[in-house]
Amino acid sequence: MWRRSLLVPLALAWACQTDQCDAGEVDLRTVTSGQTTVLVELDRFRLTAQDNAGQGGATAWDDPACAPLAMALRADDDIDAWHRPTEPRGDELWLRSAEAKVLAEEPLTLEVTLRGDGGRVRTATVVIQAGAEGFVDVDVQVNEDELNVAYVATCFALADDEHAVGGGERFDGPDLRGKVVPLVFEAPGPFASSTNEAHAPVPFYASSYGLGLLVESERVGAFDVGVSVPGAMVARLHGTSLPLRVRGGSIVDNVAAHARRMGLPPPPPLWALAPMQWRNVLEVTLDAEGNVARSGTDMLLDDVAELRARGLPFSTVWIDAPWQTGYNTFVVNEGQLPGIDAALAEVEAQGLRVLTWATEHVNSSDDSGQAYGMPAYGSRAMFDAFAAAGFLVTDDDGDPFVFPWGRGAGAFVDFTNDEACSAFQEQMAPLLARGVRGFKLDYGETMRADFLGQVANTVPRFADGSSTAVQHVRYARLYHECYLDALRATHGDDAFIITRTGGIYDQQNGVAIWPGDLDSGFERAGQEIDGELAVGGLPAAVAGFLSLQMSGYPLYGSDVGGYRGGMPSTEAWLRWAQAGALSTIMQVGGGGNQAPWDEELVGVIDDFATAVRLHMDLWPQWQTWLARAAADGTPVAVPVGAVLDAPDAWADVATYVIGEQLLAAPVIDEGARERWLYTPFARSYSWWDGTLIEGPGLVRVDAPLERVPFYVEENAILVLGHPRLVTLLDNGAAPGGLDDLGDARVVRAAAGDARSVTVGELSVTRAAGEALDLTLSSATARALIVDALPAPGSSVTVDGVAPAPVGDEDALLACTTPCVLVQGTRVRVATVATSTRVVVAP
Repeated sequence: MWRRSLLVPLALAWACQTDQCDAGEVDLRTVTSGQTTVLVELDRFRLTAQDNAGQGGATAWDDPACAPLAMALRADDDIDAWHRPTEPRGDELWLRSAEAKVLAEEPLTLEVTLRGDGGRVRTATVVIQAGAEGFVDVDVQVNEDELNVAYVATCFALADDEHAVGGGERFDGPDLRGKVVPLVFEAPGPFASSTNEAHAPVPFYASSYGLGLLVESERVGAFDVGVSVPGAMVARLHGTSLPLRVRGGSIVDNVAAHARRMGLPPPPPLWALAPMQWRNVLEVTLDAEGNVARSGTDMLLDDVAELRARGLPFSTVWIDAPWQTGYNTFVVNEGQLPGIDAALAEVEAQGLRVLTWATEHVNSSDDSGQAYGMPAYGSRAMFDAFAAAGFLVTDDDGDPFVFPWGRGAGAFVDFTNDEACSAFQEQMAPLLARGVRGFKLDYGETMRADFLGQVANTVPRFADGSSTAVQHVRYARLYHECYLDALRATHGDDAFIITRTGGIYDQQNGVAIWPGDLDSGFERAGQEIDGELAVGGLPAAVAGFLSLQMSGYPLYGSDVGGYRGGMPSTEAWLRWAQAGALSTIMQVGGGGNQAPWDEELVGVIDDFATAVRLHMDLWPQWQTWLARAAADGTPVAVPVGAVLDAPDAWADVATYVIGEQLLAAPVIDEGARERWLYTPFARSYSWWDGTLIEGPGLVRVDAPLERVPFYVEENAILVLGHPRLVTLLDNGAAPGGLDDLGDARVVRAAAGDARSVTVGELSVTRAAGEALDLTLSSATARALIVDALPAPGSSVTVDGVAPAPVGDEDALLACTTPCVLVQGTRVRVATVATSTRVVVAP
């Protein structure tokens, strides 16, 4: 369904006019890869990217105010100064591309002359050749000492109505137009967190005019999308090289190709697709005599009991910090968590996996005040051993680089040293042997490229000789990979991590991203509150999901209810749960040490249960969509502007299409009980009551607090899980596990066009017509439920025979022979079969 956007008109963008090219007046070369052709003009160096599969047109790499290639030299007196790529200082000495000459034809190799004020002249070597996945690779190397260079840059035309996505995690909406996108984490920064909140920068850009651009580099950079140069997108990068990968195609085509180029993420274990629960801390309560009245273990098991008693569908619990004897010893603090082995066994028996919180630090500080039973200097012995072995990142003097962080002070494991990673993995091995299947990996941003305000940093030092010029993003990936390798060595593919950080080349590891510590309400990113710029609350969470979907990260889950600011209001918490239900990962926990059954939230727990049930019911579809993302890079969710390029669509920053069939419209405004949404579908019906809306275009819909606006494209066929499934693991003697209900499927559809789908082992074929006529087939007998909505005044047959009517859902789900439940305009038909035909006729 993805729409291929028209490209820039020829008259604006071509490197030369057609008659000039035909007459040979312009020296021109072309390089083609797949559907993309790059035209190279030599007399005045210019490049044009053309989508051969589009309806004509091209995207230019030139603009009167900038150049296809430029280099900024440092002023003589700032040789070590930090130059922010988001905000040039103004004293740089710019040189811009002029003429070019051919050095070799295969691959096409050019020498490009760069000219600047005062007669300055430099050269750059440019190699242009076909690359993987339909990209044309343009590798630029300026011939200058890196110490003299502030930036290298390139410039792309930006039409008045052009929009773009990518750039990694963004909290201010998925559309990059009118923004400067940092490709580096910085602290201090402008937000209330004292950072720039760029936790997962990805140097990829895809525009509605058909341009896909990957800057394949770990260096510090920025995309300046129509801010400093109106009518242009400028990409700036530290260093002397500019590795550009250029592609023509629709936004979604280019997003998928970028994912394939960077490495496709493996799908997560099935249990990660069910909701996850955690507490900010498993607290110990003392009685009046100072004895333990309730341990952290008691809180953990009480929460598990609440989940199961209330029938809430969860498959994972996290044990968040603090839980260890020290950071990161991986030794359980049994003063806080006594009897942990028996507790872990009980949690597993309830059909739940366990993750624990961890970081990259080894502390040298006394952290004993952070948790009951935590010893003084609990990680100091590990710190000393790692320091003596050379396993920690060091300073100029070769001593461990100790830096304060949110939970004390310590050094950092040097993941560029394979022996250091191995020693760290040995430390965590006993914990994994106890059954822990994953980690919530916090932090990972400390290796900042701007330490001490200098770009030529010598602090910190790494075993492989690299600097924070690349480790500002690479370190997080190596950190994640060390943990993943340990998990997979013990548990194979039955392992999962969710991380605060990401970046280029980390997509292929299949990490899920959580957006860190968001505000706990409806704050917009950058909104001024009490003299500070808000990090952002629920609107930022939705923006982060969509921006990462467009940047090669399909797995994402924000803290339901946020974190900064403590306990959320019941409205914010419930709206967040609804948005979380429509993310690929749903994780419930955050500020205020909240859980759904707490006094402050229990009043809306039934509506919360509706949200988590929605996420759980979709599990066969999540599995299918994520398998596609793992196979060809297609994102699971796409902002409506990237689906149908229209101003109103781009303005609707919180509406998106899931799996090409569903329209999600989370409510991100406090007090709203209706909202406008942009639908790209001609007709779709409400998930909840079958109400039809028509498009494409803006539609005003009801948004009662108890449910999220959620619509199904009229011709969709969805395969869902059993509505009483409570875990995506076996559940032993208890009901609601995969061993009990895992084979059951619900097929949701309305009458429509002829269509066939296969989800897992179930195939569904719909005949065209006014009646809903479905044939379902599977290799094994299974409980099958057809959920027809809307279906007013319908007659029903199963294999030609009218099914027995039943009066409620309990009776429907207990049927072993065909039966039917009619609830207003909703008709549900149940049977047990390997193959069956169900007809719901007007």
